Amino acid sequence: GIGTNSKLADAEAGDIVVNATGNITLRDGSLISNGVAANALGAGGDIDLSAKALALTSGSRITTVTQGAGKAGDIFLEASNVDISGFTADGLFSGILSLSETANSGAGGNIWINQAHPQGTIRLANRGFIAAVTNSSSDGGTIEVNGDHLVLASGGQILTLATDSGNAGDVRIRINETVTISGSSQDFISSPFDGLTVFNLDELAFNTAFNPNVEASGSGGIPYVAVQRTPGQIISGATVLGTAEEQYDYYSFTITEGNSRGIFDIDFGDGYTDNPGSLDTEIALFNQATGEILASNDDTNATNGAAGSIVRQDSYISFTFDAPGTYVIGVGEFDTVPNSLQGLEGDRVDPGDTYSLQVSLENQGTGIALPPNNLNPNHFNPNYGVNSGIFSVTEAAGNTGRVNINTGQLQMDASAEIAATTFGSGRSRDITIDARDNVGIINRATISNITRGSGNAGSIILKTEDVMLANRGFINISNFGQGDTGDIRINANNLSLFEGARLNNSTYLQGDAGKIIINARDSVVFDGEDSLGQDSNAFNLVAGPSAVGNSGGIEVNTRHFSVTNGAQLATSTYGAGNSGGITINASESVLLDGKASSGRLDGLLTRVRVIGRGNAGDINITTNSLTISNEARVSSQTEGQGNAGSVNITAQEIFLDDGLISSSAEPTAIGFGGQIGITTDSISLTNGSHILASTSGEGDAGDIRLRGNRLEVREGSQLSTSTDSDFDAGSITLDVTDSILLSGEETGLFANTAVGSGGNSGNIFIAKPRTVTIRDGAGIGVSSQGTGIGGSIQLQAGSLTLDNQAFLTAATAANQGGEILLLLEQPLLLRRNSQITATAGTAGAGGDGGNIEINAPFIVAIPTENSDITANAFEGNGGRITLTAKGIFGLEFREQLTPLSDITASSQFGFSGSVTITNPEVNPASGLIKLPEEVIDSTEQVIARCAAAEGNSFTLTGQGGIPEDPTAPIRGQTVWRDLQDFSVAEEQPQPVLPPSPPPVVENPPPEIVEATGWIVDAEGNVELVAQLPDGTVIHPVAQHPGCVNSTIDN
Repeated sequence: GIGTNSKLADAEAGDIVVNATGNITLRDGSLISNGVAANALGAGGDIDLSAKALALTSGSRITTVTQGAGKAGDIFLEASNVDISGFTADGLFSGILSLSETANSGAGGNIWINQAHPQGTIRLANRGFIAAVTNSSSDGGTIEVNGDHLVLASGGQILTLATDSGNAGDVRIRINETVTISGSSQDFISSPFDGLTVFNLDELAFNTAFNPNVEASGSGGIPYVAVQRTPGQIISGATVLGTAEEQYDYYSFTITEGNSRGIFDIDFGDGYTDNPGSLDTEIALFNQATGEILASNDDTNATNGAAGSIVRQDSYISFTFDAPGTYVIGVGEFDTVPNSLQGLEGDRVDPGDTYSLQVSLENQGTGIALPPNNLNPNHFNPNYGVNSGIFSVTEAAGNTGRVNINTGQLQMDASAEIAATTFGSGRSRDITIDARDNVGIINRATISNITRGSGNAGSIILKTEDVMLANRGFINISNFGQGDTGDIRINANNLSLFEGARLNNSTYLQGDAGKIIINARDSVVFDGEDSLGQDSNAFNLVAGPSAVGNSGGIEVNTRHFSVTNGAQLATSTYGAGNSGGITINASESVLLDGKASSGRLDGLLTRVRVIGRGNAGDINITTNSLTISNEARVSSQTEGQGNAGSVNITAQEIFLDDGLISSSAEPTAIGFGGQIGITTDSISLTNGSHILASTSGEGDAGDIRLRGNRLEVREGSQLSTSTDSDFDAGSITLDVTDSILLSGEETGLFANTAVGSGGNSGNIFIAKPRTVTIRDGAGIGVSSQGTGIGGSIQLQAGSLTLDNQAFLTAATAANQGGEILLLLEQPLLLRRNSQITATAGTAGAGGDGGNIEINAPFIVAIPTENSDITANAFEGNGGRITLTAKGIFGLEFREQLTPLSDITASSQFGFSGSVTITNPEVNPASGLIKLPEEVIDSTEQVIARCAAAEGNSFTLTGQGGIPEDPTAPIRGQTVWRDLQDFSVAEEQPQPVLPPSPPPVVENPPPEIVEATGWIVDAEGNVELVAQLPDGTVIHPVAQHPGCVNSTIDN
């Protein structure tokens, strides 16, 4: 190395080179080091080791260090197997380190493992590490690890770290076959609760008397203690533990025997009004000494926990402790994130919030403190936390390095981590994983990119064939400071999340959250929950009341997409900013099914929470087949200050079986509900399914628009818009070309207002389906049960059938009755007590009956089946009924309703309305063809030889039908009949008549004479002649067969 105070700027320390044909082993704190001492100017030398195998154990190290201005040297290692593990008794970890040690030191060196010949297995365990660290304004070095297999276990770590303005180096992992990261080591780590306010419960008097708010409580039962957070204090009975400030609440207790069970239950949380259950708490259980997260819980089933748990916002944990120790229960608001290094992060409990914490322990704590951690303060260990993993961290103005992993398989297990984190103004860089075969992230393993300062967080990019996250496996990008976050991008063939696995990209303070983008060629699966009730999910949040920023949204592109058994995808805003949208493009199928055992519903959700100030994102689904079943939902809602998003679905076929599609403005909302738009070939709703656009807040509900070929709604299912506030319900528009079927009680299409509301009802428009069938108690209704105006129903269709108590209703409680307009191409059929009504008013409330207009070829009912068409009123006037039909059968106009089939427009206390029945005018001659006024020219129909003098005749007799003149006789059937015997003309010569003398004129024109005979001259030629010389033999022209007395009809 270069010694202290060396002033040779171009000086360079010599290299350390070891070439071993066998193994190199360092143990018991052994050291190979090359360094630049303080105040020196030259560069440090490299360390170059080559061996069959290298082993560093029990605190042994290989290091290059600079304390001066010169750069630290690089470390080159070539070995088919590398094993780094263990530590000394006083806590010095084994490892390979390049360090820029002081504030003015030069750059750190690089570490190259098997760069020339990627081979063998590299194993780091029991806190063994490979690290490149800069504590200066100079950059740290890069770490590159090449080989066939990489194993990080029991706290083994690969790490680049920057603590000043210098940048941390990159981490490059290039492993041919497998990277395996698992486990943690709890030795030699300081408690994350050091320096925090922790309320100790050990000195409190635990009670075994019966308490209805504690599970299994009773005389001699589980000892328990109750702690209350009041608006100003933390108390237990008459004991004041401390001040209730804006902070996370931590409570410590001691377990003295292993296999002890603890129960932790939040009751009566009040977050913003005097409304117990309104505080959405989240609790987590930690090992106080190590920060290990033992359990956490957000919402629970109301049947779990103590008797006081009446809402799902009340949190609950039941946990069995394996070993004695001191533990901490932490309390925050949703969305709080437990962290083994930091305790709780996210949304704190606000001043003024109150709750009751019940703690029950089968073995009561004694208050005896455990021995302190055996951390050696005299040696530097670069390790980041206790978990095995790959890290790049910056604590100040420098940036983290990039983390790039190229391998065949990546398997992460048992709290393993891959992380890029910034605590300062520097930004964290991207994490990129390219695995040829698959990636597994299970048992609380985590890939994270986090900013806790003012810098931005980078992206997490994952490319492989198959990705599986299970048992709280976690991919997380978060902003806990003032920076923006990057994107989560997953490109794979299949992605599966099970047992509480999660994807999260959220901002908790100031800054925008990026997107979650999933491109999976075959399938994406989110399924189920873990044993503690944590659901599998993807969250993109503006989380916490102090958060200011927008979330980017969630996008999924695949063939098959499913969310089942309580899993969910959600974007929400709790702070000031818009939540992103959710876009699902699944070329084959989308399945949303079921709920968690705790009762949490699954599906797709965007929302503005109660304390949020922004708009919820839209939900867009494009697929061939969409199924929503077993209480699953697609929902956008606003509970705060902002609008709900729209829901847009395009699918060839849609099935809802106890499913929900909704957009709503909740009671606490100041904003509008979103639109619902559906385009499909066929859609079926069964078993109480709903498509709902509603408002209970200060804003109108959205509309529902459906375009397709076929719609079936059965078994209590509904398409509905509603309001129970002073704002209007939306409208329903159906553009269905083939058929609509509504069947079953409480089934139908509804645009309603609730009792006590002041908003107006929406309208229902149905355009040109071929058939509409409503039966078995189903119906179409627009109603106002408040003071608002009722809506209208406009239906244009081929045919409409109402059967077995089916109905069309436009009703109001106190305002003008609604309108019903039916335009039908085929008959309207009413059967078995079916109704078409436009009624208004109740006792003490006015309002005239509405109007009904029906235009159909025929209107048909059975007289004795009590099917009615009514426009009645209570105190107002009856409405107006206009029926246009060729015939009305089975219904009669009556002044009042009867058990028969009626048409009425009456009022109990006002004037009756009007009923107008119109038969369309029909011209019976409209289909006939007008005859020509002139008959055929007779001169072209009669041969000249057919002279009248020879007995021929020509007669006009007409067509033989009914004469136009009613006084004329009806002609019989007219036939053609010959009037002359042609045989006589053929046997006898026709006498020749002398020609009439021609008129005397000057210069007469040549006379054209018809030939009357023919002669044969001396040469045998035949000539036609009109006059014959005397003595010439005459050959008369025979009578033409057509010259007959005929009758010609015209």
